[in-house]
Amino acid sequence: MRARPPRRTTRSPCGRHANAGSPSPDNALLTAFFRSLLVESLKSNRMGRADQQAVLERLITSTGDPLLLVEAAPPALDDGAPSRPTGGTDMSSIRFEFAGPVTIYVGTSGSGVTVAAPVREPVTPADDALAPEKALRFDENYQDRTQHGYRPSFLTGWRIPAPTLNASHDGKPLLGANGKPWVIPYYHYSLMMNRDRRLLSWAASNVDYSAAARQHTKARKDYGGEDWRLDPRVALAKPGLQIDDPQFYEPAKKIDRGHIVRREDGAWGATDDEAEFGNSDTYHWTNCTPQSFAFNQSKEKGLWGLFENHIQKAVVAEGGRMSIFAGPVLKPADPKHGYPGRELVQVPMEFWKVVLCVSTENGKSVRRAYGFVFDQTKNIQERGFEKMNMDDFKIEQTPLTQITAKTGVVFPATVRAADVLKPPLGPERLALARPIASLSDVVLR
Repeated sequence: MRARPPRRTTRSPCGRHANAGSPSPDNALLTAFFRSLLVESLKSNRMGRADQQAVLERLITSTGDPLLLVEAAPPALDDGAPSRPTGGTDMSSIRFEFAGPVTIYVGTSGSGVTVAAPVREPVTPADDALAPEKALRFDENYQDRTQHGYRPSFLTGWRIPAPTLNASHDGKPLLGANGKPWVIPYYHYSLMMNRDRRLLSWAASNVDYSAAARQHTKARKDYGGEDWRLDPRVALAKPGLQIDDPQFYEPAKKIDRGHIVRREDGAWGATDDEAEFGNSDTYHWTNCTPQSFAFNQSKEKGLWGLFENHIQKAVVAEGGRMSIFAGPVLKPADPKHGYPGRELVQVPMEFWKVVLCVSTENGKSVRRAYGFVFDQTKNIQERGFEKMNMDDFKIEQTPLTQITAKTGVVFPATVRAADVLKPPLGPERLALARPIASLSDVVLR
């Protein structure tokens, strides 16, 4: 809606007409006050489109505080109009802050104008609100990461080697100095990068939910914000391989920086430093994939991020420990997405996860493996990247053989043998992917 043009004639407190564009000081102050309220109101607005929001923000940035402008350059008056009401207060030096309706008196006439000042709701930080002055603290000694990475013998009585890739995997792995696929270690996990897709092929992590391992774990807000960083080892070996903010995530609105290894899964350890470094290490761009806002933000639904917790509690993992394999489903047909002046990125439409644990059942230790696939293909095809809805996404509990067929990621034989969906499953179950609408749909045994 276009604003109505201001009237060209105003009345001074003495009853004379001022020249057009030369209001009295009090009327100028009142006008500036109303305009100041307008600017404050505009600052709280959020436009429906990104281009509209950008225009609004530029307008606000280039607009000074009207009250301060009145103070700095008072309007010229016609002959005979007083510069200030005698005996009054110098209003231009007063800071106006209103929490509710107020009455402004102009001049000495005693007539007032009641103004409904914008109500500012008190801001209550969320439990995990990030302290802006707090930054993540990383262990800068990357040479010692080998002793902190994924441990195959993490679970009691079950040695689980990291996954491998077969010829059907889309893209080639990043090679190490020895010419072999490079398994890159971090605190509590390791991963393999895909040099063609510039994303990880898989990650293997160790997670300890026990009270002893979590006694040094702090809340997210105590560790700092989303300080993603380049892995210097990968940056030196393959410059430009890691997809970071300036290249892709910064201009995106509903495409998030998605952890493959969850922050919560890394933040544990025997010391404060180990828990903190485990938390921080999940914020390397190597562990990041483009994910929909609704999928990645737990407040939208959070089901994808709750499988580990649910399984750990439901089957009572021995020692509170689990090992987790996860990654994107990389397909040659994945769509490309990007922004002007930036390189296009092939965005995965599906993600997979395999949760491994040892539980005690009827006095015996039993190995369990649970596979899941998250699919956002239909939603993105119908709505695009910027208009995604969590209700339209699909999550399935999937046999590990099917995950391998989708991804080219091969799991050890002992892991496949522990799959709760492996055939034969009996007459009441089939070795097919099962839709998951709630945690109660997960097949546990």
